[in-house]
Amino acid sequence: MADRTVPLSKKYEVPGHEPFDKLVLRAPVYQDIFIDGLGEPAERQPNGAGGFMVVVYHSVVDQYARRLLRSPDYSCITQLEACDALDLQNEIIGFFSKRAASTTSPASPTP
Repeated sequence: MADRTVPLSKKYEVPGHEPFDKLVLRAPVYQDIFIDGLGEPAERQPNGAGGFMVVVYHSVVDQYARRLLRSPDYSCITQLEACDALDLQNEIIGFFSKRAASTTSPASPTP
């Protein structure tokens, strides 16, 4: 699977690093998911009303961000604004969706 790019809402400037306006992620691999035990960053759970809700494991999303981020360095993303942080989260979750993997449209937060 090719790298994925997450466009950001603005250009970020972090002292000591090149300015950036996008994030580049590699795809997670078996090692990340199973051998190292990260699992999925989100899952569907019954909501008690006959439907489902998506539960996001933010610490797992962060662990994937640490591993998958090719550019910029992970230390540069600590000040991402909320909309950009959520776009990053949704892209990471999107790696676990067959539908998202087969299209070029932005990833859905549904695992």
